[in-house]
Amino acid sequence: MRDTAEILAEINRLTGASGASTEDPRFGQLRQKLADHLREMAQKAHQQFGTPWGLVALFLASGGQARAEIRFTGPRLVYAAESARSVAQ
Repeated sequence: MRDTAEILAEINRLTGASGASTEDPRFGQLRQKLADHLREMAQKAHQQFGTPWGLVALFLASGGQARAEIRFTGPRLVYAAESARSVAQ
């Protein structure tokens, strides 16, 4: 996750301080770097993010804004519920 934050900080520096647009080739390179990194991270950590601590980490990374969804299905029952939760800051 630290590496992800470093890539995001690079993107922020490029688009913030220098005012580079999303059309800048450097932005495209950083965006591809981020996508590659996230893909690699997901491949390595897929088991961890299904555990309770992984779910808590993802919820906190979302800033406490996450959609919750539950589905029960069976031969005679189908139930689905969805809600958005926010942590008071």
